[in-house]
Amino acid sequence: MREFHHIINILDSLPNNKTRKEYLESIRKNPNIARHDFMRVSCNILIQNNFIDRYYRIGFSESVKIRGQKMIDFFEKFTKKRFFSL
Repeated sequence: MREFHHIINILDSLPNNKTRKEYLESIRKNPNIARHDFMRVSCNILIQNNFIDRYYRIGFSESVKIRGQKMIDFFEKFTKKRFFSL
């Protein structure tokens, strides 16, 4: 239980959901943490239950920024492929 609360305290201090997910994946992929270690088990439970998306909901303005940035990235890739292939 201590490891679970420790992970949640660290997740609370991180700035956004992307870094939170990267932190959980870093614990999950760390070869120095044993497979049956409580920290790794807690991390797997949090990932499987989709804890970050449920507990750390993003606001409307932030979701608009994320979607807008994805659209900009898509069109940049599209125009690069389109015009550089000619």
